[in-house]
Amino acid sequence: MYSKDAPEALSIALHAVLFEAMAKGVDVDAVCRKATEGMLDGGKPYRSGSANWVGPASDAITDALASVKG
Repeated sequence: MYSKDAPEALSIALHAVLFEAMAKGVDVDAVCRKATEGMLDGGKPYRSGSANWVGPASDAITDALASVKG
C-alpha cells in the first residue's frame, strides 16, 4: 500500500535498520557498499523498476549511512 508518507517512512526505516545493524557489530559500510554496487546489476533480486532510480537510491543509502555514523 502506497501513501504520500511512504518516502519519509522508508527513510526512517533505512536509518533504523542501519543503526541497529551497526549496534550489533555488522559492518554497515560493507553492506551499504555491496548494496549500492548491486543496484548496478540488473540481475540482483532487489534491482527492480527503472534504472533512473539507481542514482537516487544509492544517494539515499549514502546519506543514511553518513547520518547514522554521525
